[in-house]
Amino acid sequence: MVRIAPVKTTFELDPALLRRVRVWAGRRVLHVAPVVRALLAELVADPATAARVAELLPAEHARAKTGTPVKTTYDIAPGLYGDVRAWVAEHDTTNAAVVRVLMRELLAGGDLPRRVEARAIAAQN
Repeated sequence: MVRIAPVKTTFELDPALLRRVRVWAGRRVLHVAPVVRALLAELVADPATAARVAELLPAEHARAKTGTPVKTTYDIAPGLYGDVRAWVAEHDTTNAAVVRVLMRELLAGGDLPRRVEARAIAAQN
């Protein structure tokens, strides 16, 4: 059996945003890593989420950077990583910008948090 190792992916994230996502995950007894993987899975699986992220990317690029970003590394399955990299290349952006937009959307509420929570729980079990 061939086993493909996960891809270690490092993102530069705003410390306050990462803290808020940790709190969100902690309230659901989840780790942040499965939440990030679930967010990325939603990006490539749900056309509405992908469209919303694409719509918000210009504002993310224009956002003034405050403070020193925190480098955070997550293991991402190779297939998911490849799909995300293709999406990122198609939209001429960065992995980190996409994750930051997804995290803000997660914290904003709506339907995305419920779907992400379900994916993250399934991944942890």
